[in-house]
Parts: sequence; C-alpha cells; structure tokens
Amino acid sequence: MPVGMAAAAANAILDQHHDTDFPWFQWHTGDPGAAGTANIAGVGERKQLTFSAASGGSKTTSAQADWTDGEVDTDETLTHGSFWSAETGGTFGSSVDMTDVPVASVNNTLAIPAGALTASIPVAS
Repeated sequence: MPVGMAAAAANAILDQHHDTDFPWFQWHTGDPGAAGTANIAGVGERKQLTFSAASGGSKTTSAQADWTDGEVDTDETLTHGSFWSAETGGTFGSSVDMTDVPVASVNNTLAIPAGALTASIPVAS
C-alpha cells in the first residue's frame, strides 16, 4: 500500500498551483536552482500553460504552448523548466526536469504539445 497524499488534496494543490498561482512556464539550460533564476535559456519569454483538471493526483497540459520564430533565436539544449506567478518578474513556484518530455522543435519554433507535460503528487492507495 503506497503512502502519499489523499487524492482530493493532491488534486486541489495541483489545480491551485498550475492554474492560479504559477501558470507561467520558462525554459532553462540546466537546473533552475532554489530561486528558479539559474540557467535561464535564451528562449526567455514565458508562456502561460494550460492544464486539464487534476485527477488521481495528476494533471497534464491541455493545450499546446508555442514559441515561434523570433522567440527561438539561440542554439542550446533545453533541459528544465520553471513555473512563475507572472509573465515577467513574479514569484517562482516550482521547477521541472524536461528531459523526458517530448518537445517539438522545427524551423525556429518550439512547442510543448498538449498532453506532453504531466504534474503529479504521489497519492495514498
């Protein structure tokens, strides 16, 4: 029997965190660090991600987020992301390792497809 949070509590935290408090995503070329400000990628513009409603302690992106020509102007390896309270400035909420997330990159555009990024909290069962 795995231990963890009650599913309803995990869902409430995930929905609040990603939908209300910290919906803005920023790319990084390495670990963002404790303040979320280390290794910020040249693709510096934050995008607001949208997620499905949490269920069973998990939620996924529900719409594709695109960085288009002009926003993608550096040749670098993007490995992490961070979530923020605002499009610029704001408060750092959390970071994520993006190495296992399928990210599309074609002709100076970059996309996180719908369903590609999952946020989860272990739930008791």
